[in-house]
Amino acid sequence: MIISNDQKNAFWEKAYLAAIAGLSARPNVSESDVVNRAVDTANKALDAYVTRAARFTS
Repeated sequence: MIISNDQKNAFWEKAYLAAIAGLSARPNVSESDVVNRAVDTANKALDAYVTRAARFTS
């Protein structure tokens, strides 16, 4: 399965927004920490998505 850059961007954005929503609900977490952790989470989610999608072409 080939994933286009547009699909990757859309997936990353959804993962980022979901992470922001979840992390911002936590008490005593700074805004910058929420953003940094959300970016890290979205990057990991995208990597997993791309890796698993590549298995469908094998």
